[in-house]
Amino acid sequence: MNERLATPDKEAIALLEPFTGLGLHQIQLVNTAAHAQQALQALAGARVLGFDTESKPTFERHEVSDGPHIVQLATVDQGYIFQLTDAGCRHALAQLLESPSITKAGFGLGDDRRRIISKLGVDLQGVLDLNMVFNQRGYRKDMGVRGAVALM
Repeated sequence: MNERLATPDKEAIALLEPFTGLGLHQIQLVNTAAHAQQALQALAGARVLGFDTESKPTFERHEVSDGPHIVQLATVDQGYIFQLTDAGCRHALAQLLESPSITKAGFGLGDDRRRIISKLGVDLQGVLDLNMVFNQRGYRKDMGVRGAVALM
């Protein structure tokens, strides 16, 4: 018997206390090698980081994205958005992404992993795909962040 556990519905999620998240003053845009080094120093002491990537959309039928174009990393009280246009910024970020000592946690990271390998030439280490964790515990594969938070 391979029964799946129910995930919280929208009504149950709506009853939860709102999550305030980070304010704009707690989020830094990182787009130079120097700023990337400062961000990495600030993140070096973290054991776990929230992790996600974003790519510009493609609009042509056979167009292939050359993303990711940004990488987002966050602690409980600070977020960093790395723009990957600067080679020095990409190099500095690659060092952190290759580190197995800092867990990078996020949802649906399979495509992120492939794109990072393609764009930065590094293999992500210390990655925890939370969709897989919840799936192993019997929940449907892609419940999303709100559903996962509601379960905690």
